[in-house]
Order: sequence, then structure tokens, then C-alpha cells
Amino acid sequence: MKYHVTYPNAFDTLEDARRWMGDFVHWYNTEHLHSSIGYVTPHQMRHGQAESIFELRNEAINQARQLHPERWGSRPAKQWIVNRGVVLNPDKK
Repeated sequence: MKYHVTYPNAFDTLEDARRWMGDFVHWYNTEHLHSSIGYVTPHQMRHGQAESIFELRNEAINQARQLHPERWGSRPAKQWIVNRGVVLNPDKK
């Protein structure tokens, strides 16, 4: 969070800090696309919207592959699926 572009070096008041933190949490949960959960927001994942987003992505990818197979070669098209099991620091045991 402190490396986010909007993070101030210091806050003038406690209320300023609370306001910034509230705005940051709202942005993080409702606007920021998270790579570890398939480039959807935590809000979309928690409220069951990820499935429909992934279905639309998969349809678009499959249609593009049918229209332009030369762009894909022999590699399979990415298929988005909901992964509910997210692990923090997967490289650490």
C-alpha cells in the first residue's frame, strides 16, 4: 500500500489518514484487478460475478480463435476458470 502512487509521505491529520485508507480499501476491493484471482476484483469474486466475466472472456477467445486460427497456431486457447483457492506466498512453505 505504501508503494501505491497515491500514498502520501505523511498525513496532516488522523482524519486525513482514515479518509485515505478508506478510499484505498474501496479502490482495492472494487476497482483494482488482481492477477491472482484472474484479473477480477475481490468484490466481483466474492459476489459470484467472476463466473460470468470468465464465461464472456472464454467466448470471446473462442470466437477469435475460430475467426483467425492462424494467429493461434497449435497452442491451446487460454480458458478462464474460477479458482477459489488462493494462497498467499505460494513459494514459501
